Amino acid sequence: MTPDFRIWRYGLPLTAPVSLKRGLTMSAREGLLLELVEDGRSFWGEASPLPGFSRESLEDARRRLEEATASFSLAEGSWRSAVAASLPSGSPSVGFAVASALGDLEGSDGSWLDAFDAPDPSIAVCGLLSGSREEILSDAARLRKDGYEAAKLKVGRGSVEDDAALVREVRGILGDGVSLRLDANRAWSRPEAGRFGDLIEDAGVEFVEEPLEEPSRLRELSEATGLPVALDESLAEMASGEAEAHEYARAFVMKPTLLGLFRTSSFASAAKKIGAKAIISSSYESGVGTMALIRLAASIGNGAAGLDTYRRLADDVLYPPLDLSKPRLDMREVFGVRREADYEKLERVA
Repeated sequence: MTPDFRIWRYGLPLTAPVSLKRGLTMSAREGLLLELVEDGRSFWGEASPLPGFSRESLEDARRRLEEATASFSLAEGSWRSAVAASLPSGSPSVGFAVASALGDLEGSDGSWLDAFDAPDPSIAVCGLLSGSREEILSDAARLRKDGYEAAKLKVGRGSVEDDAALVREVRGILGDGVSLRLDANRAWSRPEAGRFGDLIEDAGVEFVEEPLEEPSRLRELSEATGLPVALDESLAEMASGEAEAHEYARAFVMKPTLLGLFRTSSFASAAKKIGAKAIISSSYESGVGTMALIRLAASIGNGAAGLDTYRRLADDVLYPPLDLSKPRLDMREVFGVRREADYEKLERVA
């Protein structure tokens, strides 16, 4: 079987500009969608490198998508084998797109949902706290009121003292029933991270993602201070076989757009072996990529999934759009709705 592949480009406005690494600000999300057409039905994947985080550009992804699908065939073996054989190296977003589209095809009969019959066919969503101090505190109150299990706060953008004070305020609003995660995006030196850890010692933080500008010192920081750390960017820089050596980590926060689907699965297995949480996290993907992330979170994750970036999109390429406004997502509700791509929002590029 030789499926028909089409590549589309999209651009979606955000509800407000988002500050990324290296001084970048993103006011719209641009990306690529891969459409696999078989027997008149479409199955989708997404390749949307994230500026400031991905090592590949959008043009790199487009070119590699074309290369990967030019001679693609499922005549021999399973789709997983076909994916592994066809994907170019150095393009994790393309790996995520192709594997997601073929996974969408494989699961199109809905049988995979049978795994969610009982006892609880749902996954928890981690609420994202960002914006001004007032917005953060207001959203924290909303998350507590709505029954969220976890919230994530960006830190490392002001002084260590100001960040710690905000963490304490947020903890006071969330109460003890909501897990608080922090993400520093490698903002601090070793002394700064140590001081921050001292200031939030009794704030009940679940973990701090990537606190150090020198990630090679994460073990030292964890062992010397007891600060609970999680790996995010570091995963993109290591071979999957190295992950089990990081047993000090409380969680692996895995972004399949940055890692690819197979490396994500490998890291999830490693996390569970060392007793760390395996958390699926988004990178401001459209509804197409977010649907794939929800499926991954349900199948290989074991912590509240970081999917709240979807709500920062002011529009989507799917109709009807996803409803991610709840603290838990019911799998049968999410995948029981028939959604179509809005081709008026897409530009075909191949």
